[in-house]
Amino acid sequence: MKQEVVRKNSHLGKRAIVVGAGLGGLSAARVLSDYFGEVLILDRDDLPGDASPRPGVPQGKHPHFLLGGGVRALQNLFPGFGTELMRAGAEPVDPGVDILYEVPGQKVFPRIKLGWSTYSLTRPLIERIVRRQVERLGNIKVRGGCRVLNIANESNVYAASGIQYEMIDGRRETITSDLVVDASGNGSLTMEFLKSTGRKPPEETSMGVNIR
Repeated sequence: MKQEVVRKNSHLGKRAIVVGAGLGGLSAARVLSDYFGEVLILDRDDLPGDASPRPGVPQGKHPHFLLGGGVRALQNLFPGFGTELMRAGAEPVDPGVDILYEVPGQKVFPRIKLGWSTYSLTRPLIERIVRRQVERLGNIKVRGGCRVLNIANESNVYAASGIQYEMIDGRRETITSDLVVDASGNGSLTMEFLKSTGRKPPEETSMGVNIR
């Protein structure tokens, strides 16, 4: 009932398009579903029905576990998320007890119960559970096998007006929308859109990750 009240009082448009059916795109679509009549998610991969890796997420074969903030955020968006993960085979982990932290030159960190749990599981399983939750919402549609070619714009206002995409059989289609979210991963669609509308690209910041 509360979600229905939010939709009626905070309606922003008829349709929003999300490019990319990864964790970022699925989470964004869930939030947008409260503010748009229809949310359409497009992904170039033929999305698997099970928890198997896919070409568009090459890091999906690496070991994964959810950080505490990620668990809380996803549980807020999808009530019962943790329970569904465990039903699908995820292992609950207490980071303070079940994980051993070592830093060269220092003593091993003591094991302490932190009072909260996260989960150890594969990346494809996380994505499959989140996608299943999203697909249960009546105003969200997920389409695989759709490679988005560009973000369309209205020449008179230089605003995004939709996207053009190509299907597996080579057919192309343009879909209009009130909002476009680029969650494709590399940001190339957004950069090309900014370039085509004469806007300056955003400043880039490079951050090294020295964790292994």
